Amino acid sequence: MASGGQPNDDSLLSSEEQEYSWLESEDCEEDLGESQEDLEKTGESQSQKKSLLDVLKSPKPSVLARKRIVQCNPPVGVKKSKGLTLKSAPKNISPRDRLKDFSDQSFMVNGSNKLFCDACREVLSCKKSSIEAHIKTKKHEKGKERLKRKEATEMDIVQALRRFDQEVHPVGETLPEPVRVYRVRVLMAMLKSGVPLEKIECFRDIFEENALALTSVSNMRQLLPFVLVQETTRIKQAVCGKPISIIFDGTTHVCA
Repeated sequence: MASGGQPNDDSLLSSEEQEYSWLESEDCEEDLGESQEDLEKTGESQSQKKSLLDVLKSPKPSVLARKRIVQCNPPVGVKKSKGLTLKSAPKNISPRDRLKDFSDQSFMVNGSNKLFCDACREVLSCKKSSIEAHIKTKKHEKGKERLKRKEATEMDIVQALRRFDQEVHPVGETLPEPVRVYRVRVLMAMLKSGVPLEKIECFRDIFEENALALTSVSNMRQLLPFVLVQETTRIKQAVCGKPISIIFDGTTHVCA
C-alpha cells in the first residue's frame, strides 16, 4: 500500500504480467550483450584490416619506368674499345679513285664527298687497307645480300607496275619508275605495320628526305588494288607445290 491509503501500481499487476515484464528485461539485456559483442568483433576486424594494410608492401615500379641512362663517349685520353675506326684518308687519293679500284662493291660518293658503303650504310676511309678489312666483315656480306634482295624486289615491282598499267591505265602511270616504286614500298610498309594511311602526313618530311616525293593519301589509296594483286601473287608462290591445310573454327567474320 502507498501512503495516504492508495494502493501501489505494482500490486495491481497480475502475476502473469509481472512474469512477462521480467522476461522482457532479460531479453533486452541479452540483446545489449549481443550488440556489444558485435561491436567488439567489428572493432577487431577493422584493426586486422589496418594491420594487413600496414604489412602490405608498396608495388614495385615497372621496368619501363626505370631511369634512362644516356651512353656517353669516354673522356679525352681514355682508349676506346678495339674496332674499325675511320682512319685518316690519304691526301693523294680521292673517293672516286677508290670507286674505280673497288668497282665490284656497293660503294658510292655521298653529298659530303666521302666514300660511302651503301650495303652497310656508313662512311669509309679511303685508305686501301681499311677498305679491304671492311669488305671481309660479316656486316658487309649481310649488307650485300640485303641489297640484292632489295634490287630483286624493286625489279619485281617495276615489272608488275608495267603489267598493271597495260591492264588498268591508272592515274600517274607516266611518273618515273623510281618514284612509283618508292610509293608502293611506303604503302606496303604502312600496311604491314598496321599504321593507318592518314599517318603518312606525320611522316612525310622523313619519307621525302631521299628526293623521292610522295603524293596525297587519296592518291596513295589508288595503289591498294595493285598491292592486293602483288600480295596474292606472293602467297600463291609461297604455297605452290606444298601441302597446305585450311582449318575453319566456326568464328564469325564479325569481331565483337
